[in-house]
Amino acid sequence: MPPRSPLVLPSLASLFLFLAGAATVSAQFEPHCSDGFDNDEDGLVDYPDDPGCESPDDEDESNRPPATAPPPCPTSVNAEAHEDASIMVTWSSHFTAEVDRLYRAEGDGPFELFAQSTPEHPHILDASTTPGTTYRYRVTSSNELGESEGCCFVEATAVPFLPDPALGVALALACTGALAWGARRPEG
Repeated sequence: MPPRSPLVLPSLASLFLFLAGAATVSAQFEPHCSDGFDNDEDGLVDYPDDPGCESPDDEDESNRPPATAPPPCPTSVNAEAHEDASIMVTWSSHFTAEVDRLYRAEGDGPFELFAQSTPEHPHILDASTTPGTTYRYRVTSSNELGESEGCCFVEATAVPFLPDPALGVALALACTGALAWGARRPEG
C-alpha cells in the first residue's frame, strides 16, 4: 500500500492534519506584534503603536520602552482595615515602574519606608498595626531615573473587631475630590 499524503484543511489558523499513522495537529498564529491583542498589557496594541514592537513580525510585544522620566504616582490607592487589625493597601502602577515603595506614618507622624513591592504585586498587608491607631500610607513608584513625587496618601484605622463589618472597611481615594471616611488631601 503506498504511503498516504497529508490532507490539508484550509482555515484561518492553517491547521494541518496528517493521516499517516497517528494524527498530528499543528497551528500557525499571528506574531504578537500583529495579532490585535495587547499581549504585554501596557495599553498599546501591536506595531507601530506599541513601542515594544520593532516590526509586525516581532514575536515579543513585552519589550518596555526606555523610561524618559521617573514613573508617575500609582493610582487607585486604597487602604482597607480588617477585623484582625491588619490593613491591606492596594494600588495600580504605571508600566514604567520597576519598584513600588509603601511609606507609612502613624497618626500625624512622619512617613517612613515600610515595605517595597513590584508592580506585578501591587498590594501589601500591614499586620504590624495597633488596634485603634490611625495609619497613613503613601505609595510611590520608581525606576532607574528616580522616584515619583507628590503622591497622595490614604489612611485607615486599625480595628480589632466591629459588630458591623461595613465599619471595618476604610477605603479612601485621596486627591480625587471624592474623599471617603479617613482620607485627607496631601500635605503642603
